[in-house]
Amino acid sequence: MTYTEEFCNQALRSLFSAKLKGLKPGDYAVLTFHVLNLPKGEMLRISHIELADRLGCERETISASYKRLAKAGLITIQKNVKRASAKQVHKVIDRHSSDVTVNLDKFPGEIKRNPVSEDAKNLTAQYKAWLAGQHSKAAKYAYKRMKEKSAGYARQERFAQNIIDVFEGNTENARVFISYAIGLQDPGYKSRSADSGLVHLYLKRKGILQRLQAWKTAKKSAA
Repeated sequence: MTYTEEFCNQALRSLFSAKLKGLKPGDYAVLTFHVLNLPKGEMLRISHIELADRLGCERETISASYKRLAKAGLITIQKNVKRASAKQVHKVIDRHSSDVTVNLDKFPGEIKRNPVSEDAKNLTAQYKAWLAGQHSKAAKYAYKRMKEKSAGYARQERFAQNIIDVFEGNTENARVFISYAIGLQDPGYKSRSADSGLVHLYLKRKGILQRLQAWKTAKKSAA
């Protein structure tokens, strides 16, 4: 995978080897949780109550920790309020689940990441071309975020690489997976996440793979 166990451990070693100002011991526990979940994607949504329950602390402790980690630049919290004021942003962080992205480029030291291959870039470009022809709100939003050389586009390339890694580097199998998920293989199936980006196809890969395998088996039996 792009984010292997060794990669996560490397990120944590980098973090704990430095003395960062403004953080409390509990902040490291919160950040460790998110780093260990990097294989699921750079962005993770979890309720503060659930995370507090897992770490054995109060919900308010999680909210305060997120604020300190965000201030330090180690995470980014995606707000659910458009053009939110500072007061509104605090309400979002305190009252709702947070979409938290780990900012690995802000970690102390150098963390080596697996490069995005040309095959992953090609898959991303092909997916974007397909997305341009879709008319759902999710597709239009995802397409808007996939501007060339933008962070959103780079993120899609990263997850295209993740999908290739699922198939141990077999790009053709990754292509078939994406093609099936977006409804180009089986006329009777299209993943609900198809219009939302390669990120979501990767996160929903287990269910999609099960359906793909069942479809292949049924098709082979009917031949």
